[in-house]
This record gives sequence, C-alpha cells and structure tokens, in this order.
Amino acid sequence: MRLEGKRILITGGTGGIGEAAARLFYGEGARLFLSDLDEEKGKKLAELLPGTHFYSADVCDSGQMKDLFGQVKEKLGGLDGVLHTAGIVSSYDLLSCTEEHFEKVMEVHLKGTFLCLQQAAAMMLETGGSIVLTASQRGILGATGSLAYNAAKGGIVIMGKSAAMELGKYNIRVNVLCPGATETPMLRQDINNSPDPQMLEAKMLCAYPLGRFGTAEESAYGALYLLSDESSFTTGTTLVVDGGNTAG
Repeated sequence: MRLEGKRILITGGTGGIGEAAARLFYGEGARLFLSDLDEEKGKKLAELLPGTHFYSADVCDSGQMKDLFGQVKEKLGGLDGVLHTAGIVSSYDLLSCTEEHFEKVMEVHLKGTFLCLQQAAAMMLETGGSIVLTASQRGILGATGSLAYNAAKGGIVIMGKSAAMELGKYNIRVNVLCPGATETPMLRQDINNSPDPQMLEAKMLCAYPLGRFGTAEESAYGALYLLSDESSFTTGTTLVVDGGNTAG
C-alpha cells in the first residue's frame, strides 16, 4: 500500500498510461480523482474503482482546469499527488507539419501541462506534495517524424526542472516521467499513420536493446515511485522508462 490514503489526480486518466496508473494506484491504496475528455470511458473506469471520482475537462482551457481543481478540492479536500498524462499523438516531420498542427501540439502538451502544473502547485502550497509530468524519451533525444511532439516534450522536461527549483521551498516535488515507445492505442495510431507501418515498427524496435516496446503498466510503476514517499528526496529529475532506447 505505497500510496495508502494519498489523494491523487490523474489527467488523461482513460489513456493507456493513465488508465494503467489508475488501476495500479488504486491497488496501492490511493484516493483517486480522474480527468479526461472521454467522459463515457472515464465514468466507467471510475465505477470499476469504487470511491474514485471523475470530471471531464480540457487541459487547454484555463477555466475548465480551474473547475477541475475546484472539484478535486470539494471531493478530496486537497491533493498529495498529480500524474499529468494528457496528450495527443503527432507524427509529422518538419516539411509535412502544418502551422495549425504545430500550434495544436504545443497547446495540448505545453500549455496544458503549464495549466495543470500551476493549479496543482497552488493547491499544494501549504501541504506539499508530488507532481509527475509526462514527457517522452523524444524530449531528451532528437528523433525523425514527429518534430512538434519532440519539441513539446523537451519543453515539458525543462518546465518540470524549473518548477522543481521554484517549488522545493514549499516541499513540493516535481519530476518528469519519460517513457519510450509504449504499447498503447496512441502508439498504434502513430505507427499506422506511416506509409509503411510494418517497416516503421521494425525500424523502431531495432533501437530498443530489450527488443520490444514497453507496457503502460511499466510506465505506471515509474510514476508510482515518484508519487510515493520512497522518492522523498527526488525532485527536478527525469525518470526514463524506455527499454534502453536512450542508452547510446
């Protein structure tokens, strides 16, 4: 029961990593609040985890994010931890990426992360807590075929480090989870956007020393560590869960 009694918010709670984290955290004793745009799926998941709350909110909308955290305050009385996983897929290279697509990726990944981080920090000022932002191994190393996504994820890494420096005096820890390619619907969508999905998948797997993609549960365990008291002296860092992809 590594999260026993801890009040945890998960954004993107119906996504691959978000749902895996919800199930894992629930089993570890957390009191959960889930948020996602997929209201139907979110409510079903909350019903499967008795006592879990759900509220549909767009992370890009500051008003909806304020409402979300207001609901968290009302239902849970505060927060001990946040896992921010909300995001969208992006599989366009430099020459094919439109200005509209670039702006949308930045809005969801950077603005959305900023709005969630700001609201979470404000709620934790008096109590302290742990905030885990989700970036990617693509936010650490360059990669072809997803320029806007890579740039946004790199921004999240620096945002997390900067916030950790500012919030340490309040006993608020901020860390960034950086998964490699993870077997989720978003990964499959990304691969299937390629002209030759089979060739792309084979090429991607060649870059993973373990010879496979990760699972959502494996990333969720990384987030569990960062939200638990086991990581009480860990802040401003990136936890890479990528099967060795960034090793060299």
